[in-house]
Amino acid sequence: MAAPATAGVSGVASIVGGGAAVSILGVSTTTTAVSIAVAAGGVGALNKLRSYNIEKKSPGKVILKKR
Repeated sequence: MAAPATAGVSGVASIVGGGAAVSILGVSTTTTAVSIAVAAGGVGALNKLRSYNIEKKSPGKVILKKR
């Protein structure tokens, strides 16, 4: 996965600044959402994923199905 060369500071700052998200979603979900947004270059990827349901989960793999 490609990430900006910020030595991880941007992800940590996003979690600290996203206190409301952490309190609602939890730390692991918020961390995952921030990682997806950083890797995709913006929050638009998270909005696109809203139209999918998780069909099947296994270690290292998720199968999504469009709603």
